[in-house]
This record gives sequence, C-alpha cells and structure tokens, in this order.
Amino acid sequence: MIKGRKVDKLTELRLLQLLQLSAIVELGKLCEQLGLKYYGIAGTLLGVFRHSGFIPWDTDADFGMYREDYEILISKGNDIIDDKFIIQSDYNDRKNKTCFARIRIKSTSFVEQKNECNPLFSGFYIDIFPLDNAVSEPSILSVIHHKVLKLLIRVKAYRLGKKNSSTKTRSLLARILSGSMIFVPLHFIKSYLNFFMTRHRNCVADLVTNYNSKYGLRKQTIAKSVYGKPKYKYFDGVKIPVPEYSEFWLERIYGDYASAPKVSSLVLSDLLSGYDIDFGDYKYLLDATESEARNLLKLP
Repeated sequence: MIKGRKVDKLTELRLLQLLQLSAIVELGKLCEQLGLKYYGIAGTLLGVFRHSGFIPWDTDADFGMYREDYEILISKGNDIIDDKFIIQSDYNDRKNKTCFARIRIKSTSFVEQKNECNPLFSGFYIDIFPLDNAVSEPSILSVIHHKVLKLLIRVKAYRLGKKNSSTKTRSLLARILSGSMIFVPLHFIKSYLNFFMTRHRNCVADLVTNYNSKYGLRKQTIAKSVYGKPKYKYFDGVKIPVPEYSEFWLERIYGDYASAPKVSSLVLSDLLSGYDIDFGDYKYLLDATESEARNLLKLP
C-alpha cells in the first residue's frame, strides 16, 4: 500500500517511478550503444503529452521497438547492461510469462501475490514491446485469430506460474483454458506464438502491429510512417524518443487523450495493493526528498 508521508518525502509510488526512470535512462544508453531505434508508447507517450512525465497514478513504463531491433536488444543487451539491471525475455528466461521483454531493476521486488516468480526476474521494470510487420489492415478473421492468440498467451502465463490475474474472472478463465489444453505441450504454445507474431518478418510491409497490446489489433495496426523518425520529448526530465506523428498515435488509441480522467484518492491508495513490494538496496531513499533521490540515482 502507498503510505502517507510528509510532503517533502517520497511516497512508495513516486520512488517506484524514479527507479523506473533510471531503467529508462539505461534503455537509452543500450540502444545508443547497439544502434537501435525505440519509441515511447502507450501510457508513457500519453504521459509525455499530458503530464510531461509519468501519469501520476501509473506504475509502469512502455516502449516499442521494431522486431529486428528488439531481437538484438534481448540477445546482446545483457552483455553490456549496467549490473544494476537485467533484461528479461523468452531469450534468457524459460519461465517468462509474457511475449515481450522487460528491463528489471535488481535487488528490488514487485510481485503479484499468489503468483510464482523467479527472484532473478522479480524486480521493478519497464516494458519493451516488439513491433511486428503486418501486410494488410486487420480483417474480421485476423481479429478473431488475434483473440485466440491472446488466450494462448494467457495459457502460457498460467502454465508458468501466473495463477492470479487482475480479476477473479480472468483467473478462472486462465485455469479453464489451461485445463482444456493440458495435452498441448508448453513448448508448442511458445513456438506457435513466436511463429504467428513474426510470420511477416521477411515481407515488405508498410504496417506494424503490437500483438501484446491490450488495445486490440485494429487500433494497434499502424503505418510505419506514423512511428517514422523518432522525435525527442522530455519525460520527467529525461529525453526519450517518441513516434514522429505521436498525436495521431494517441488519438487512434485513446481518442481525446488530452483530457485526464478523475482519479480518487481511494484509487491512488490502492494502486500497489495486491503486490509484494521490496525496495531492496533502494529502501533508504524513502527517507529522501525527490531532489536527493534523483541525485543519488544520477537522474536529471
């Protein structure tokens, strides 16, 4: 739970965001060293334009990379990443529950209660989504197929220890789906998910999509030209790359993205409930002011 603190001291939520910001800085360093292109997307892009940083009640950060760059990052990134961090993906974690990557902050822990977790990959994180080629606008059949894909991702997660989802209904659905596919080997599910997402990788394509997005295939299938040449915007004091036509991206996904919803203090106080949280080596920063914490974390 977020605990009440003096105005000049960090809340747990704010310290979580600052630690994620340090991972964002590290992602920028990695991509510069490896010559990779990446973009702030989803809630992070929304935060850039609406709050110039984290959405005040947000607990994660989101980035997208073309598949070819994404695969270089997950295969080579851990060789050069600062030892305070680790990249988690299917490439180095056979029990990875997602089909995307995360940069994790070592020594910390952010685990949904009742779910199994490898301590090596349990820290606070930022999400990195692969953007895959799409050869046409989604048809009704491809939208249905994508929904099946999302169900398979849920089965994969359940088999690998994600027994507890965000709602009881989703938890029950995952249990039923996994039970109905008990004779389907996990390695087959993993192979099929990867095959389906990358099946157009060698095709000439003007579109890309994020198969892991919660916003649906139609919204997420976007012209590559929308991402285009990255523009740089400030996100909580750090310059990050965003799509060339960010406003178009935001309107497509969120509609009226400039209007912030009202969030009650009750919702804010419940943001971190349901998680087992440990700030590890950074716990002492809860007694610091924001400026002190940013200085100690070497943030702008």
